[in-house]
Amino acid sequence: MKVSALRRAFTLVEVLVCLVILGVLAGLVTAQYGDYKDLAKDAKAQAIIAQSCREKILACTSHGRNECPMFDDCVELGQYDTTQVGDQTWFGSNINRGVMIIADDILANGSQKWCYENDTRNCELYGGLYTWDAAENICPNGFRLPTQVEVLTLYANSGTNNDEMVNNLLQVGQAAGATNSTGFQSMLGGMRTASGYYLNQGRYFSFWTQDDIIDIYGRFGQISVFGETGHAGASITNKDSGLSVRCLKN
Repeated sequence: MKVSALRRAFTLVEVLVCLVILGVLAGLVTAQYGDYKDLAKDAKAQAIIAQSCREKILACTSHGRNECPMFDDCVELGQYDTTQVGDQTWFGSNINRGVMIIADDILANGSQKWCYENDTRNCELYGGLYTWDAAENICPNGFRLPTQVEVLTLYANSGTNNDEMVNNLLQVGQAAGATNSTGFQSMLGGMRTASGYYLNQGRYFSFWTQDDIIDIYGRFGQISVFGETGHAGASITNKDSGLSVRCLKN
């Protein structure tokens, strides 16, 4: 009787242990399933955002509408990479949004752009060219045009002398010493003058700041290369000129 009772006790203990183990295993399975479920939800959400981004970009490109790409999810999904230079966060490429119009036509707003020599391939490589007015509201939420002071800060954070600044900001291949160590990826895409002429592709990268002087002139940053000589500086030009746009995080 004592042996039988002892066996029954052991059997009850074993059953309880098994139940505890099964409960733990069930909890682990549930937790793992929950993790996979959350991952699936995240992946689905990202896919929906990506599809929305693609549709908005297509609509903007096809119909000249003004919704794209002025929204943060496309930036987060890599529509425009960002790079950190010192304490500043910049787009790693120039804005390229809107429908191309011919150089002689007047640029209405950020839903339109000029492409160097009226060739869309130049927009794909260097980004679009915009007037100062069009550039003012073209950056997506959370980003904006830089001030001239912020452009000079970018230069100062990129090197200790002019050659270092230029080479560290230029995309590899744009000049003999270009390293792009900052990730800023400057491209010498040239500009469009206010009178409609395209100039200096392969020599200048000119990008608007938010600063202006009286009614007709705006300030811009400029990285230039002539032969083996480079220069990083700032200047002014007519607001109706077509320059690149590089956005800075607020």
